[in-house]
Amino acid sequence: IYAAKQVQFEIKTMSAACSRKGYAIIFLAIVSTAGLFVALGLTVFQPAEDKSKATVETSSYTNTTDTTYDDDEGSQSSTKLLIELELSNLMNDATTGKVIIELKPEWAPIGVERFLNLTEDNFWDDCRFFRVVPNFIVQFGINGDVEKQAKWREQVIPDDPVQQTNRRGTMVFASAGPNTRTSQMFINTGTSNSYLDGYGFAPIGEVMEGMDFVDAIYDGHREDPQQPQIQSLGNQYLLDNFPELSYIVSGRLAE
Repeated sequence: IYAAKQVQFEIKTMSAACSRKGYAIIFLAIVSTAGLFVALGLTVFQPAEDKSKATVETSSYTNTTDTTYDDDEGSQSSTKLLIELELSNLMNDATTGKVIIELKPEWAPIGVERFLNLTEDNFWDDCRFFRVVPNFIVQFGINGDVEKQAKWREQVIPDDPVQQTNRRGTMVFASAGPNTRTSQMFINTGTSNSYLDGYGFAPIGEVMEGMDFVDAIYDGHREDPQQPQIQSLGNQYLLDNFPELSYIVSGRLAE
């Protein structure tokens, strides 16, 4: 607004001068040029307003990111969103382990937002790894509490575009087709899973520490546990029929 008023003031001043001196042609040229700059200014700033309407609403966790720059290298860095999963019933000597996963909002903002909301609800606590296929994936995300699971099962989110390939160690939402993501996740353990990119499976983060514990998740039952029964009967069905399954003791935002 200030710039526009300044232009108007200068135009009026120069108009008077031009009238006194009879330089009408110069005055018209200045008016045309000033109008062009004003028009260009409106064109440049209009898209910024449109972009703000497309931003994804975030949870309280997502405010931890502050962009900084390394003075020596000039590189961009930010505070990381790290999730700590404490695992138990593993196929290793200790039978327990800790996995650190870095969430990547720049890869999949909608998926990261949902994962953080689930974490805030303590959703991952006591979740079993009910589908484990060696050198492919480990899958989890059906809560053992039937009521809690039913609440989240109905809250479907749209897909994120695939920004990263399904390489080993990435974490991804499982789905039943386009725009059907809810709470089920898998971690890629295979090295040849990039073909999943073409099916719309968008990684939302990756394992930073503890991939050896992911590899130690019990795989003896493969795909035997039935998802409909887990949904309707909860962990009791798994404890009665598949007690060896590895599970998440707790899932929290790492400090």
